[in-house]
This record gives sequence, C-alpha cells and structure tokens, in this order.
Amino acid sequence: MLTFPAIRESVSKDLSDVSLQKASENQQEDDFIQVNKNQYRVDGEIGRYNFFTHSIYDNSNKCKYNTAKDWLRHYHNIHN
Repeated sequence: MLTFPAIRESVSKDLSDVSLQKASENQQEDDFIQVNKNQYRVDGEIGRYNFFTHSIYDNSNKCKYNTAKDWLRHYHNIHN
C-alpha cells in the first residue's frame, strides 16, 4: 500500500533528478553543476515535500543557470 510519505519521497527524488537533468542540458563545456544549498519547498495535495535544485557555474564562479529560479519559475508561469 502506498502512503503519503512514500509518495512524497518518490516525487522528491524524481524532481531532484529532473532538476539535475535540466541543469545538464544547459551546461557548457567548462561549466560545473552544484547542488543548491537550500532545497525547494512545495506544499501540495500530497503534503509538504522538498527536493534538491541545481546551479551551473562558469570557471569564474559566476552562476549562469539555477533550476530553482530559471526552470521552475518558467514551469510555474506556464501552469498558472
């Protein structure tokens, strides 16, 4: 039987994986990907859950892409 905690854990892992995939798609040759310090928090129908987001930095340590801001904000705007 599925429980809400199990569903939240699965959704969190899947969204963390998608975040890494989106960051990888935007990564250039000399860039590196780093897991963001703060997890993205969601209050949804399955309850509250968190997941990891990712940022791309160039070799001068400048953030070029952040899935918490760039990908999720774009996704949120499409569905509202």
